[in-house]
Amino acid sequence: MCNEMVKEDSLEHNKKINDLGNGFYCGTSLEQSSMFVASYQDPSLYMIKFDRKGLRSLELDVDTDWMLMVAFYRGRLDKYKDCDVVQNLIDKHDSADYIIAPIADNRMYEIIDSFIDWQITDVQCRHCLAATDLGKQYVMLTKKAISNLTILERCYLTEAEKRQYIMSKNESYRVNRDKVKLAQRQYMEQGLYIEEILT
Repeated sequence: MCNEMVKEDSLEHNKKINDLGNGFYCGTSLEQSSMFVASYQDPSLYMIKFDRKGLRSLELDVDTDWMLMVAFYRGRLDKYKDCDVVQNLIDKHDSADYIIAPIADNRMYEIIDSFIDWQITDVQCRHCLAATDLGKQYVMLTKKAISNLTILERCYLTEAEKRQYIMSKNESYRVNRDKVKLAQRQYMEQGLYIEEILT
């Protein structure tokens, strides 16, 4: 499901600071995508078909590479941009036409920021993020990948559906907040801090 129309110039007009840099983002969960757009006026979702044939891919899980990549493309690792670990991640990113990765919403950025700011370790961060049942997303990085997308249908949410998804989003936030606190305590003092990984 995508939350905007596929356009040939979508890479040029996309905002530059995203989870994984400039790209066209598509979620794989109807419920999660609906919760994301429910608070907008006249929210809608696009059902998309994606042909992967002939495309180079990179798949990421909830791990340190993914956390660091999100932090870098969110502009939080500028002082480490010449580090070998970060350069290796950039090379992997730039060699792909599309990426499959967990979705990091605004609540998740707060957790990743805590890792970048030395407040929690990579193990704490990873378990906190995993506890929140992150969905998956496809990120089309190149025009070649975008050209392999076909819009099948556009679906609008009714007022009742909007209310339902907004309530679900609020409940999910409450439950996930409690899970994150528990995971942070459970894995205290395990793992490495950001400086130990990148220096």
